[in-house]
Amino acid sequence: MQRAFCLAEDREGADPGIRIGIASLAKHCPQVPVFLFRPNASPDLRSWLAQFPQCEIVTQPLSGAWGWNCKPQALLQVLDREFEEVFWLDSDMLVSRSPVRLLDSLSRDTVGVAEEIATAPKYSSDLKTKGWGLPVGRVLTLHYSSALVRVTNQHRRLLERWLELLADPRYLECKPNEHGLRPPHLDTDQELLTALLGSEEFAHLPVFVFRNGTSLVHGGGALAHSLTARLRGLLRWKPFFIHAPGTKPWVILPPNAQHQEKFWELRRLLQEISPYVAEAKQYADTIDMPAPWLEWRTCKGRCLNAISLGHPSIRGLPITLAASGIRAIRAIKAPRKK
Repeated sequence: MQRAFCLAEDREGADPGIRIGIASLAKHCPQVPVFLFRPNASPDLRSWLAQFPQCEIVTQPLSGAWGWNCKPQALLQVLDREFEEVFWLDSDMLVSRSPVRLLDSLSRDTVGVAEEIATAPKYSSDLKTKGWGLPVGRVLTLHYSSALVRVTNQHRRLLERWLELLADPRYLECKPNEHGLRPPHLDTDQELLTALLGSEEFAHLPVFVFRNGTSLVHGGGALAHSLTARLRGLLRWKPFFIHAPGTKPWVILPPNAQHQEKFWELRRLLQEISPYVAEAKQYADTIDMPAPWLEWRTCKGRCLNAISLGHPSIRGLPITLAASGIRAIRAIKAPRKK
């Protein structure tokens, strides 16, 4: 199958993640075309991308899309270029080993999605499907993230329906509200995708999930890479993808970063020992931009990195154990609802 990777980003300050993501794709998947949708690309970024012949930058804005809501539109545009399979990656994600063999094993009708971060709210898929007034065709047991999405030409109808829901006034009206204040079926673009995959119309499509701990690691938070995911990944040295969700390490770790939050120092430590930062260090001389955040060192961070022996499931494990214990104690002490 003719395959391509796809990234899109319109936020200022996202270049560190874009460059590391592109450099990791060039290292591990050098023969696979990459399309970067970056409407406000700087001349410096364009010049840097010139060293990667596999990468094409698309500066034309995706009409009607904002933030992460551009995914189905970007995927459809790449499919229109006569590619049979397109794989979406968030711009704060890097490739740590080649996923080509895994992708080759997926059937043409299989949709690929990431497993959601462990700390995200857990709402059943049928709640999201029913919220959109769609007939439920199946109940999906895992919680999906659109940080990774794999589609083929057989999924055009799914992408078109996803676009329709993203343009629905009910969803657009929720845009100004913070996460947690939106109904579960309207929270983000991935809730809309989950609602569709659970509906009768698309219940026939097989779904492959890139599981936390094995195929994918969400790094950067105390509980983002959960104990369960860590145990699942102990026997695998490296996942295929490493994600830096939430506040980015290049924002938190620079020496001149401002202390704006109560747990700022803890957050900096978590990013210092994150698998993303550990893997990204190898590209410090490749991205052609200042990256002091990759060199951030504290005594605690050095010790925690040392005892991890380089394994992503062990890196940060003591903090995850402590955070899990605190959460369990709070759950026990919390008053029970009558």
